[in-house]
Amino acid sequence: ANSLSDAIRFPPCSRKLKNRVAAQSARDRKKARMTELEQQVVELEEENKKLLRENQLLRERTCDLARENQELRCRLGFDALKTEVEEEEGSGFHLKILVTGSAESAALRLRVPLQQVQAQQSPLLIVSTWILMAVTLQTLSLICYWAFWTVWTQKCYSNMLIQSQRAWKSWRKNSLEKQIPYQPPCLPLWGLITCTQNLS
Repeated sequence: ANSLSDAIRFPPCSRKLKNRVAAQSARDRKKARMTELEQQVVELEEENKKLLRENQLLRERTCDLARENQELRCRLGFDALKTEVEEEEGSGFHLKILVTGSAESAALRLRVPLQQVQAQQSPLLIVSTWILMAVTLQTLSLICYWAFWTVWTQKCYSNMLIQSQRAWKSWRKNSLEKQIPYQPPCLPLWGLITCTQNLS
């Protein structure tokens, strides 16, 4: 009874017209959503490029600092980056110079008795040594921070980009599956009407 009343209230042509309007609205919504997702992908790619440029600048700055540290080490005659004081039997306090170097250099160790260092080196050289150690420690901190920041930012934005692309593909797939098939418009049967009139 309900289907009969619906058929009386909405002729086939009217129902098909409503279906076409609904399909067009769905296509418009899908197009707007796809445009929004594409814009998000473009923005994320631009942000990723910006981060890569900043990482390149930090890498160049790190290389410059490493080169300056190498020049200072050559001037002072030391190849050390940080020091620690340890106590040993029979020789008192010794200055243990730990060489860590850059990421490419190997770890070396140089032990110099503290009394011998004080006897052979001038106060200016001792001060320069401490300045060198402070600068190199700061450089190591910068390198560690740069490495952590680079890995973290690239991982975060890569995950965001991947998730956005997956969401866009999933939404597009669901939209295609739910898309209403196109139905041809209702055309009046003019030939049948003409034949009926001629017969009558």
